[in-house]
Amino acid sequence: MTRLYKLGAVLVAAGMLSVQGYAAPETGTQELGVAGAFEFTDSLYLDVTYGYFVTPEWEVKGVVGVAWDDWGDDDYTSILIGGAVDYHFTMLDVENMLPYVEVGVGYINSDLPVAVDSDDEDAFMARIGGGVKYFLAENTALNVGLFFEWASEDVYSDEDEAEDSQFVIPVGLNFYF
Repeated sequence: MTRLYKLGAVLVAAGMLSVQGYAAPETGTQELGVAGAFEFTDSLYLDVTYGYFVTPEWEVKGVVGVAWDDWGDDDYTSILIGGAVDYHFTMLDVENMLPYVEVGVGYINSDLPVAVDSDDEDAFMARIGGGVKYFLAENTALNVGLFFEWASEDVYSDEDEAEDSQFVIPVGLNFYF
């Protein structure tokens, strides 16, 4: 987990040294994102997103993610498939930064042990939050956010217990074409 923190720090430092400008995404711009998330637990979460800007402000995207949870002698895996809508605050005109808010929904399959003693747990989830995309170059951005996620079942890990909600801090890179 400390390697992920170090990687995040290096990416932030590299971004702050960048002096290149950016142009706000235009209608039709596509975005490919790769991120890892800090979940305040012994979990590692990675996801891949593909988005399409329907206007310079509005983006629709799909998400595929996987989480690995360490519960001492046992490890568990959760898989997420979902979608989201982002609104980007292009009118703020902050140099190299593009703040956004996001709402999303998805389906999670998790093998975490839960109170009902089932082997697999399926759940629907909702996500809300926001963040900022810091452009390192015209077609590459560092993305950092804070999100709250809620699920219909206990599919999130919290210190060796299954919960139905969590906060996450995703950090990743987005590529635009």
